[in-house]
Amino acid sequence: MAVQREQVVQTAEKYVSRGKIEPAIREYRKLLADNPNDINTLNRIGDLYARIQRIDEAGIDHAAAHSGGDVQAEHGEGDEVEE
Repeated sequence: MAVQREQVVQTAEKYVSRGKIEPAIREYRKLLADNPNDINTLNRIGDLYARIQRIDEAGIDHAAAHSGGDVQAEHGEGDEVEE
């Protein structure tokens, strides 16, 4: 089933505006189910993780965005990602 991108983004941003970052991240991850290499979404998720001080996860999402792939799959869960 295709995700309605605009609807998901609106919902996610509504969560962000209310300070509910983790639910916003869950919304954005729905977009990655359809397009795991969506650089804009990966960057946004990384920014949101950084905002809530979950830097390890932020780094993985930002690295994935810049490599155009799934860094967790390439490096394994919990491994350090070098930039």
